Amino acid sequence: MSNIEPISEALKRVANIPSFQERYEKMKKEIVEHPEIQKLLNDSDLNVTEDFIQQNLTTFHEYINQSRTCCGAQGTDQCTNYLNGFIPTFAIRNGKVELNYVPCQQKLVEDEQREVKRMLRSFHMSPEILEASLENMEMNTKSRLQIADYAADFISIYKATNELPRKGLYLHGLYGTGKTYILGALANEFIKLKVQTAVVFVPEFFRELKSSLDDGTYEEKIDFIKKVPVLMLDDLGAEANSEWTRDEVLGSILNYRMNNHLPLFVSSNLNYEELERFYSRITKGDIDPFKGSRIVQRVIAMTHEFELVGPRKRQ
Repeated sequence: MSNIEPISEALKRVANIPSFQERYEKMKKEIVEHPEIQKLLNDSDLNVTEDFIQQNLTTFHEYINQSRTCCGAQGTDQCTNYLNGFIPTFAIRNGKVELNYVPCQQKLVEDEQREVKRMLRSFHMSPEILEASLENMEMNTKSRLQIADYAADFISIYKATNELPRKGLYLHGLYGTGKTYILGALANEFIKLKVQTAVVFVPEFFRELKSSLDDGTYEEKIDFIKKVPVLMLDDLGAEANSEWTRDEVLGSILNYRMNNHLPLFVSSNLNYEELERFYSRITKGDIDPFKGSRIVQRVIAMTHEFELVGPRKRQ
């Protein structure tokens, strides 16, 4: 027969030791008399008995030994609570006390930042542009007012129908007139609506795609750009034009988006006619008006043209 004492019996025996019992009663008294626990007991319709206190002592202890408001840590990875980024709250169910955890303010901020990163994909765009807003956009020309009106209508249609309109914007004008800023401001409006958006600086992105052929990420990047709900192409027509960039890259992206009714937003120094001439002549000098026209007709089918005029914002 085993002479090992069951652990439950051992604990009972230890609990009856005077010094332990005194410490336990002192701890229990401190917990029960804690202002937060007293408030809970006084404000609820709970049947507070000795057994009730005994059954919930661990829950009370867990609650008061954590921060009940956001501790203000620089990041949730430095949070001192049992669950990083969460604060404890009481819930009363069927006469019993339960401990729930809700996100603290810091976690809500971090979650929002992660959501923005997930919704907004930027390819070679400056951080300043990604902070642009329609509220700060100057409305000092007719064209800017028209753009703002169209953007407001676009957003209103989405809010009413939960479907994105098929046509975006084609913004053209002199270098430095604020075309890229407007794209950034629109992108941030779409992010607020939880619409995933990609903002692409075309010349640098096309150079990146060429190197992606060697590292195996080309298909993944192209697939994302094709299918993202809102695509913004900044400085279209400023890239080094070749048969590959025009037909294999841009043509493939535009075909997919046009066939699937996905909106396109573009900024360019060139109007539609100038863009067609640009794509009709590739870098090595060959001229193919048919292919240039085919590219631009797809752009026209997916955008409304606006010329941005006025003083240059950049020199």
